[in-house]
Amino acid sequence: LGVYRAPDWRNHSIPDAWQRLYPLLLGTIYYKTDQLIDRFLASMSTTGQLSLLYLARQIYIAGNTILGKAFTVPIFPLLAQQASKKNWSSFRKIITERTFWLFGITSFVFLIMIFAGKPLLSMLFVYGKFDISNITPLQWLLVALVGLWIGGAVGQILSTGFYAKTDTKTPTKIGMFGYTLGIGLKIAGFYIWGVIGIAAGTSIYFVLNAILMNVFLSCHIKQAHVTVPEGDSP
Repeated sequence: LGVYRAPDWRNHSIPDAWQRLYPLLLGTIYYKTDQLIDRFLASMSTTGQLSLLYLARQIYIAGNTILGKAFTVPIFPLLAQQASKKNWSSFRKIITERTFWLFGITSFVFLIMIFAGKPLLSMLFVYGKFDISNITPLQWLLVALVGLWIGGAVGQILSTGFYAKTDTKTPTKIGMFGYTLGIGLKIAGFYIWGVIGIAAGTSIYFVLNAILMNVFLSCHIKQAHVTVPEGDSP
């Protein structure tokens, strides 16, 4: 790598990069309390429920990570190019196509979870101290977390649309609003349905985030499309 060189803090790109990064950093710090809240509430339930909730979340989070690498990451440079060219029709088309793909894939997997989840989960997880009696509660938690699975996957595409437009504040504000509402939903859900209620509250907040992101992104694209001079319109 050669001799160490100190960063050029006076470079004009440093303030611009920090301006885009700090909303993401603040949002990430806030979202990290999610696990703390879930564990605190689940710790008041019966033994083993916290572990099942954590496992169910990790299954969907791992799946969303794979889908994000396959469908979301590759379109970022395409969206950034279309945004720089102010080609908003193609920009929206890319997002819509990938959203439908992810919605279809996640919905199909969820249907498999409903109708064939028990034998699949038994084959994958029944070993050691994890016996067959844990499979049905795990399946119900996965069903209750459907919003995390579908809404989380779709939300990745929509947030990428904002990032490609160099807007990191709007998705962070939406995420923080939905997460704050989700805290109340989790608490209310826990006192009504126990750990299943925590999962249901999580689902509602992820679905709400995806809906709000879609609405705001559509409005931003329409507004940007209108402000493009007629001669520059694609």
